[in-house]
Amino acid sequence: MHKRERKEAKEILTTIANNKHMYSTIHYSSDSGWLLPRITSIAISNIHTWQAESFSIHISAHLLKISPEDIPENYDKIEADMLRRYFEYLKTSEETQFIHWNMRDCDYGFHAIELRGKMLCPDAVFKLPNERKIDLSRLITKLYGQELEFKSLIACNYPLPRYFMDEEAEAEAFDKGEYARLYQSTSTKAVNISKLLDLAINRELKTNIALPLYINTFLLAMLLERLKISALLS
Repeated sequence: MHKRERKEAKEILTTIANNKHMYSTIHYSSDSGWLLPRITSIAISNIHTWQAESFSIHISAHLLKISPEDIPENYDKIEADMLRRYFEYLKTSEETQFIHWNMRDCDYGFHAIELRGKMLCPDAVFKLPNERKIDLSRLITKLYGQELEFKSLIACNYPLPRYFMDEEAEAEAFDKGEYARLYQSTSTKAVNISKLLDLAINRELKTNIALPLYINTFLLAMLLERLKISALLS
């Protein structure tokens, strides 16, 4: 099973590598609410041009001419504007496929954004077809036979980016109304999904896990065979 999944993952990575202009990475942040968390920012980055698309509370507030101190009391209105712009972007990007990290369910994912949209701007909601979504975390799981945590995987390959915030830090930033910082973190994560993708495509991705047992067994068998051949030739 794992060999077949690994082969499928490699084929998908090859397709992406040969058609980079058709793929963008996406990441978003939300508050810490347990029921339909409010969306704070969405970042999209094309993996070929690195062109970024930004959807965030502080940008929409600026466009609506709402001052930073008035954001809390106008949050639903601002979030609705942000989501409208995001859904419109998806509608007009018909050929783009979106590479994400674990955005798979109603707690965190495309569906969670859609549910929030149905609450605030139901006429604007656009449901992205599943065939236009690629979960990089699942691809890497298929390649290595084990789930890997996003932050830890980044740290295995290069220093953690300056603006990267974990969930606790993002929740604290939200409570303080630091929406620009939240977007910086979201944008940083979208870019780092691209970086991890490139490393995976080039087979340069480092992990902190041992090789799967069947690979270790295969390597051991190869070593023993070479030792036998060397003994015969000596």
